[in-house]
Amino acid sequence: MTTSTFASRVLALCSVVRRRSFPTQAKEGWNGWKRSQVSKTRPFDKLRAGSGAPGVHLSSRPISLSSRPVSLSSRPIRLSSRPKRKSVIPTEVRSQQRTNAVEGSAFSVLSFASALLLTVFILLAAASAHAQTTYTVTNTNSSGTGSLAAAVASVDADTGTPGDTIDFASGVTGTITLGSTLTLSHNVTITGPGANLLTISGNKLYEVFLINSGVTASISGLTIANGNSVGYGGGIENNGGTLTVSNSTLSGNTAGVGGGIYNSSSGTLTVSNSTISGNTANGSGGFPGFGGGIENNGGTLTVSNSTISGNTANGSGGFPGFG
Repeated sequence: MTTSTFASRVLALCSVVRRRSFPTQAKEGWNGWKRSQVSKTRPFDKLRAGSGAPGVHLSSRPISLSSRPVSLSSRPIRLSSRPKRKSVIPTEVRSQQRTNAVEGSAFSVLSFASALLLTVFILLAAASAHAQTTYTVTNTNSSGTGSLAAAVASVDADTGTPGDTIDFASGVTGTITLGSTLTLSHNVTITGPGANLLTISGNKLYEVFLINSGVTASISGLTIANGNSVGYGGGIENNGGTLTVSNSTLSGNTAGVGGGIYNSSSGTLTVSNSTISGNTANGSGGFPGFGGGIENNGGTLTVSNSTISGNTANGSGGFPGFG
């Protein structure tokens, strides 16, 4: 068999197989068969080609679908089967609630106002309790209402204040003769009308002023005279207090130690614009006198713009006096 004969038979066999396998496409040929197969699997090609419904355009652009898997939660969703109930408040209850709210607001305002008033009252009372009091001397009597002795006693009793003041009414001049020593046990400021107008006299029997330990006292505008003490300070004994003497005169006072003023070891004494003269320290118990004008026994002493002269310290027991 020649090569051309074999090729002719193969072609003939293929033609037979094609006609038997695809009888409906035999007339159309191979290309017609492909189009018919495509039209079966892509029914919208006619519409895309314009042979379908007018106004419909289908893109030939391929659609890209993501290959990323979609993860769906396996957790079940619980839906409550409990029906919601609408809260209905009766009109009377609503009205009462509004009334209660108004009354509560009013009560809160009243409570705040009451608390504020109470606080103000307490503060005023406290301020009043701690305010300084001024006691005015209205006469030159040795004791009794309006006297210097009564004013000092009132100051000593007024322990609720940091300190009080004693002054003198207009016209109170001359000499106040004491019946006892004026003991200062509370902070006080004594303001006289002037050393040339008013004298406080110990009547040669009593020391005039005694300042207790821890007391802060100020004495000004007075003459302190004729005080007498067998111990310390004929005019003033400062026994551990803080004393200021200004614009005053101390004269004619007598003591064993410190004729005019005695200042103890724990005392602080300041003298300014004053005159200390004619005072005597006589000594006591066989000991000589010390400090005719001022005896400072180891305390703190400051003297400024003052005159200290004519004071005497007498000897005793054969010992001379000092100061």
